[in-house]
Amino acid sequence: MIDDFGLLYVGNVIDGDDIGFDGPLPSERRYDSARMFSAFDEARTLARLGEAQGFTTFWMAEHHYQHEGFEVIPNIPLLSLWLAQHTERIRFGCGFNILPTWNPIRLAEDFAVVDHLTGGRLRFGVGRGYHERELVGMNPMTAGLDDDDRRALFQEQVELLITAFGEERWNHKGRFYELPPAGAVHRGLPVTDLTLVPRPDHPVEIWQPTTSGNPQGVEFMARHGIKGMIAGMPSSFTGKFATIYQQANAAAGRELELGENLAVGFRAYLADSEDQARRELRPIYDEYSKFGAPLGVNPFNDELVALHRARGLPVPDGARHMSFEQVLDSGAWFAGTAEQFLERLDGLQRELPGLRHLLVNLHIPASHAQNREQVERLGRDVLPHVLSGAVEVTA
Repeated sequence: MIDDFGLLYVGNVIDGDDIGFDGPLPSERRYDSARMFSAFDEARTLARLGEAQGFTTFWMAEHHYQHEGFEVIPNIPLLSLWLAQHTERIRFGCGFNILPTWNPIRLAEDFAVVDHLTGGRLRFGVGRGYHERELVGMNPMTAGLDDDDRRALFQEQVELLITAFGEERWNHKGRFYELPPAGAVHRGLPVTDLTLVPRPDHPVEIWQPTTSGNPQGVEFMARHGIKGMIAGMPSSFTGKFATIYQQANAAAGRELELGENLAVGFRAYLADSEDQARRELRPIYDEYSKFGAPLGVNPFNDELVALHRARGLPVPDGARHMSFEQVLDSGAWFAGTAEQFLERLDGLQRELPGLRHLLVNLHIPASHAQNREQVERLGRDVLPHVLSGAVEVTA
């Protein structure tokens, strides 16, 4: 039964400006500081609106250096502390802290402080990151590392976090970190162990995005009890990953119901009719494709390939290629009525009976007015059915 329905906001300041294939390329967008700061005001508006509508978690994403204005929140715990002062109940989700850009101990401290000051309203999540510019720009250690090495760095950072959260006194010696360093001296005495101050006074749940189903990554999540978020993926992937995740947890000695300890996120756009939803979503989708396809987080389509060729931009080898209609048919995106969305959710719960967590992505290049309207429509027409357990639509 679903008892946690959230929103994901990534800090868009584009506000619907010149979106679609006739608009500027992402690299041609550049906004001033006043426009960038407006993302925080909009976060407050959406968090308040989401809370009033009955949403339980307001997830946010961390990113850096984005003069293009698509994702401009650099520090989720810090913003969450401010948002908590303007709301009463809604929780704030780190979806996700880009761990390779952090000193992991500094992140653990920041989480512990904000978690305490907000009365436990901060939810912790970590990701590897997919923007090369922010990875190497924030942590030069990542430059030149191949994917396996970056995974090893991320996993060591996660293990360091878990140790610091869970143990009063600890030390760590791995491939990338040695804490305390050999030979460290404090007040004339050798430093043999460290203590996270402050340290959370409760177990910390950790969430991680899932995009590939890599067996090594899934095994790591299961071994450490990490929860998984499947966001914006085709329907076929959702069920497949849930099965792999359940099996990996069983191998780690943890029996889960199918879908348990997972969250499923939707890129959904609701309207009074399916035709209206598709028509209004299309320029938003096209702009997101311009942004996301070169990064590997959305497919190319014919129009985007033509735009890249006309502007002398590369199309990566092996890039996914799907039309707008094919993406909708795959379930990776949704456009339709509230009733159709409830039918989709009903099917999902039948497939994953242990699923408790859902979220809807607010659209990056959409106008603020469109995203607010989507929150209101979801709160009015979807949440009452979902959170009451009455997901199935009857004639």
